[in-house]
Amino acid sequence: MRKFGMIITFPIAFTIVGFLLYGPLAIASEEPGRPYSAQLPHPEQYQDSALFNIQNQIYQAFVQSISGADLQAMSGMEERLNRLYEAEPQNLVRYWQGYLQYYKAIYWLKNEDEKQGKKAIMEAIDLLESIDGKNSEDYAMLALAESFSIQFQSGIKAPIISARVKKYAEKAVALDPENLRAYYVMASNDFYTPEQYGGMQNAEEHLLKAVSLPEQSAPNPFLPSWGKDDAYVMLMQFYLKKDQNEEAMATYREAATAFPDNYRIMQMASIILSE
Repeated sequence: MRKFGMIITFPIAFTIVGFLLYGPLAIASEEPGRPYSAQLPHPEQYQDSALFNIQNQIYQAFVQSISGADLQAMSGMEERLNRLYEAEPQNLVRYWQGYLQYYKAIYWLKNEDEKQGKKAIMEAIDLLESIDGKNSEDYAMLALAESFSIQFQSGIKAPIISARVKKYAEKAVALDPENLRAYYVMASNDFYTPEQYGGMQNAEEHLLKAVSLPEQSAPNPFLPSWGKDDAYVMLMQFYLKKDQNEEAMATYREAATAFPDNYRIMQMASIILSE
């Protein structure tokens, strides 16, 4: 397993550094497949941890990097997570390291640097694959990263990667049938697979399931909540592809109620009306 940043030899030093730099984060036993929500039963106890509200922290670093046209904000977040993993080598930290690399790949694509984009998404995959005893969230995120990587691969590799995405997403569903991110990634894989290769068969079903589920089983600022807004957008795109404009508009209204400040959802209104 990879290690990042400065390595401290003595176990007690890991504990001290983790406490001083990041605050306590006592994660319960990381049993194979055990959901993170069961490992952090009382998140309000750990508001001083670097992982508090981490998903939003990463997204804001991404926005700052995009607006500033440099990676300073994301690089700073990466260094923090790397040091945290050295101090507290826990699966949840690994998960967020992978999530950050996924956003770095998006950053590089927006800056038209495919070489760096591929490097970042492969780093995300390596980090997520290194997690022992993956749970539903780990498999869903790994499936998302694998799906994103397809655009950097030769055509002959695409079906192989797509099969892996499906396998990981199905594992995510099996481990937690209420994980909307698992259904979203499964739908995305089907949505982007050409129809002549069996795509667009189950996307609607999986997306409807995704938008019907809560973002989290219980509010927890340490854990993932991404995916539901993206599922709404993809569902609208699906209906537009099928010339089902009434369904697309009904989905837009539902999505706009759930996410009134979401820019991508707001954009869909004009797209639907123009069809």
